[in-house]
Amino acid sequence: MKILMATFWTLPHTGGLWRYVEQTKKNLENKGHEVDVLARYPGYRPQFYILGKPLIRIKGLRSQIKPWINQHLGMSMNSWIIETELCRYSLELAAASLNLNQYDIIHTQDVISTRSLARVKPTHVPLIATLHSSLTKELDFIERLSHEPEVQKYCHDLESVGACSSDKTIVPSVWLQDVMKREFSVPEDQLIVVPNGMDIRAFEKAARNPPLITKPPGKKLIICIARLTALKGHHTLLDALRQLKDKRTDWQCWIVGDGNLKGDLRSQITQLGLEPYVTLLGQRNDIPTLLKQSDIFVLPSLQENLPYGVMEAQVLGVPVIVSDAGGLPSMVEHRKTGFVFRRQKALALYKLMNQLLEDPHLSRRIGNNGKRKAKETWSIDTMISKLESLYSQLMHSEKKGRAGTEGKGLLSKQELSKHAPQGHPVWNAVIKGLPSDYVLPDVIAGKH
Repeated sequence: MKILMATFWTLPHTGGLWRYVEQTKKNLENKGHEVDVLARYPGYRPQFYILGKPLIRIKGLRSQIKPWINQHLGMSMNSWIIETELCRYSLELAAASLNLNQYDIIHTQDVISTRSLARVKPTHVPLIATLHSSLTKELDFIERLSHEPEVQKYCHDLESVGACSSDKTIVPSVWLQDVMKREFSVPEDQLIVVPNGMDIRAFEKAARNPPLITKPPGKKLIICIARLTALKGHHTLLDALRQLKDKRTDWQCWIVGDGNLKGDLRSQITQLGLEPYVTLLGQRNDIPTLLKQSDIFVLPSLQENLPYGVMEAQVLGVPVIVSDAGGLPSMVEHRKTGFVFRRQKALALYKLMNQLLEDPHLSRRIGNNGKRKAKETWSIDTMISKLESLYSQLMHSEKKGRAGTEGKGLLSKQELSKHAPQGHPVWNAVIKGLPSDYVLPDVIAGKH
């Protein structure tokens, strides 16, 4: 099969999306499939590329479509919505330039790319989506957007429509399945739960490499691996560590990751007197050897789906403590394969960390139980087998066609062709690849 994986977001990039795409591509290719990945180009907005290939440069794209978006939305519309609209139509036109007929299946990785590819794909090419999170729910943790009703409505509408724009929609957890059904009215038969997988053998092998840094002698190591963003709950961890410091000093904490909260976390570490105990390691490429040295893995998230960090810690037998956010409780059986505490409850987290530090027998038992369960549950082979089966089913079933071409819109394919720079090869490919009934803008933005 020739497969196009596509996302609205930048790749490569820190986080679970990149790990999923990277591992899925590698393992599908190992089984003889050909896989391209379409993503936003790092540092460029709003331009896209196939990983490993040159940027898809669509000359004058922004100036061509922005007036139509402004006319549709109105100049008073929130600037984030206008920018998102520009980016998603840029994705649509970039995808159209690729000759989508060459692919046997398209596999999108978020609701925005799902909606975009559904609007431009050939009718006969099936589209399957994997959703790694809820776009609308994550807005709650972006301060400048969380109190904007227009943005909330826009994301809710886009998520509701995008999740239904594929032939089938994969969610990695029962929690996200329930969210999609309950909050976004996605039909149950549209959704399929396929847990994420990881290459366990490769990860165990990497963990045996010599470490680039080592934990202090005589200290137990607590590790937290997560982007430094509000939804990951680092403030709760630091509050809990302050209490742990008052109880004992035989530990060190490494916080691995990068993000816009780095400055705030540094200030909190100083204010709480944690500088001798807590180190911000930044973004790292040696996660396996860091985890191999760790005695406790903590993920105090306020929202989460099915994070790779928990899987990786469990695979190496590191006892995990997670909050009760999102899909985390489905990954950990409390007091058997790990511990679960109520999100934002620093006292509860402190008590669990102290309990594991005080009781090595309990720590070993929890770690071993988690490792056994992880090897049964998180195999990449199982995930890839399920994906191949779904791909095959969709290729041999009736397709839905395309989405979002209903209505007149403001800018048809014919009008777009008139305004496009003449003789530009990428624009020529765009116009050739667009469906005859393609229109801009989509029916979602600005609807009331």
